[in-house]
Amino acid sequence: MKFSYASTPTPTPNIARSIVSPPAQTVKGSLLKSSLFSLRYNEPAEKKMAIILVYFNVQGSLRLINNLLFVKQMLELANIPYFIGEMSIAGSPFLFAESANIFHFQSPDVMFYKENIINLMEPLLPPIYDKLCIMDADIIFSNPDWYSLMAAKLNDVNICQPFSTAYWLNISYDKVIRENSSYLKNRISGHEGFVWGFQRAWFNAYKFPLGGFIGSGDTIFIYAVLEKKIQEKHQYISNSLVKYISNLPATISSAYLHLNIYHLYHGTIKNRQYVSRHSTINTLLKELNVDQLEECTEYNAHGIMLWRPAYRSALNSFLKEYLITRNDDSI
Repeated sequence: MKFSYASTPTPTPNIARSIVSPPAQTVKGSLLKSSLFSLRYNEPAEKKMAIILVYFNVQGSLRLINNLLFVKQMLELANIPYFIGEMSIAGSPFLFAESANIFHFQSPDVMFYKENIINLMEPLLPPIYDKLCIMDADIIFSNPDWYSLMAAKLNDVNICQPFSTAYWLNISYDKVIRENSSYLKNRISGHEGFVWGFQRAWFNAYKFPLGGFIGSGDTIFIYAVLEKKIQEKHQYISNSLVKYISNLPATISSAYLHLNIYHLYHGTIKNRQYVSRHSTINTLLKELNVDQLEECTEYNAHGIMLWRPAYRSALNSFLKEYLITRNDDSI
């Protein structure tokens, strides 16, 4: 792997078009698609927050590519600094060439690499960036000034979830099929994922726990950091999470922002098996006579997590089948 650093883009005249964040009662309807089409982010006056996106696509989904390119284009049009960590899994082709803000990683094994890649990327970013925004590659903000609002909030708190309401879009991007509040707005039933911001010094000290091998990395992280607990469905990584939680500071400041985000479609909620995949992996671990999933892992010289040889075949087959049955393209 070779790594290089990105410089801060030179400011250009602001020619962005803005739209007002629509309230929940009006976000649905025929205006939604046209609003997304015309939306442009405003270029921030200060650019000290780095956006981090992660991309891996061993299942060959075209919709994942389309969503990523949409998000990437929105950032580029506003000269917002972003970095992409791209993982080639089992020889899958890279989408992008390596560049100042594109980092390549490779692994022969199939697993969810988001947190592993982000932990490896953070030390590689130029020191000018004192804040981080970890964003899924399928999220669009309705407020064109979201970057500046988020960066300002991170002057005051360690962690920021920069939205209050998330809207899931349908396959045509013209209807809302689901909505939920952010986790920090509603800790009972709010959504734990999508996008999080960090003071870089805080993230550098604690990073992500490596436990989201089959996804749910955001949920694992947030419950560990903000609740200091491990959910029952994640007991298969409890040993490593106990160690992670014990090293966290006693006080962690957090906040959310009153912003709306749109989640771009990539398959049905049912096909993603957010609940059943955890019981399935527990069944597989019992068949392998393993209590903790970390017993099946090791690291290569570049810090990439791999399956140990004795478990590689079974776990690769399980994860690849899971990713294929997600059917992100919904064809």
